Amino acid sequence: MNPVLPTHSLSQKINIVGGNTGNIVFDTSLKTIFGNTISFSDDLSEKMKLYDALVIHNVIWITEKTTLSDVKGILDKIGSKPVIPISVGIQTGLNAKEFNFDPNCINVQKELQERAVLGVRGYRTAEFLNSVGIKNIRVIGCPSMYYQFSYNLSIEKKNLLTNQLLLRIIIRFGIN
Repeated sequence: MNPVLPTHSLSQKINIVGGNTGNIVFDTSLKTIFGNTISFSDDLSEKMKLYDALVIHNVIWITEKTTLSDVKGILDKIGSKPVIPISVGIQTGLNAKEFNFDPNCINVQKELQERAVLGVRGYRTAEFLNSVGIKNIRVIGCPSMYYQFSYNLSIEKKNLLTNQLLLRIIIRFGIN
């Protein structure tokens, strides 16, 4: 995602975030935490000489047709630099019993897990990734939850129904 700048018009901002204004909160939250932003159109091999690691968040919308070829290209360009994948998330119906990942997507996720713990959006994503052998994961939720940047944020897995396993994330923001 390209950065949303104060100088952009409202229509430009909405276009940059794919028409989803929640992405503005997501993007702003990550900028608050991490600061500098590098556009993926930049020459990453040169820019990465200035940084110790690369935070990527273009793994948030994985469908059954997602290949993650853009992420593979990024990994190839940055060499052995550490990667911090934020908010890996699959898009599926609530009652879906399976998720058919594209084989290329699985390969990229496996490469990512060799370089870092994958921060995933929720337990449902974690379970589907686990089912295809991707185990180096931690549920961290959506970065939009970090907007207030509280150190007291916690995420708990809860069973809500007796006959059907539903997962719920409970968020607690502490006030310091």
